[in-house]
Amino acid sequence: MGDMGGYVLRAIVALLALAALAVIAWVVARRYSSPSLGRDAGHLSVLEVLPLSVSARLLLVRAGKRVFLLSLTGQSASVLAELTPDDLSDDAHADT
Repeated sequence: MGDMGGYVLRAIVALLALAALAVIAWVVARRYSSPSLGRDAGHLSVLEVLPLSVSARLLLVRAGKRVFLLSLTGQSASVLAELTPDDLSDDAHADT
């Protein structure tokens, strides 16, 4: 019966470790996620974010009725293009 107590103790420790990892993952995800992604913030909203590296990402940003593709790094931000509604349509993504 002593062996059974050891297994139970190990199972409890493993479950606590797993719970701790889940909490850490949740905190990290909240820390590094975009708070305005998909939310309407008045005239500005971030439609999509594509991470390219640890410090570089592409952003699709709506400013009023205009949509821009931005490049964002730790040192700079650049407007790469202004997109039209045709660029954003689902048909533009179809492989033909």
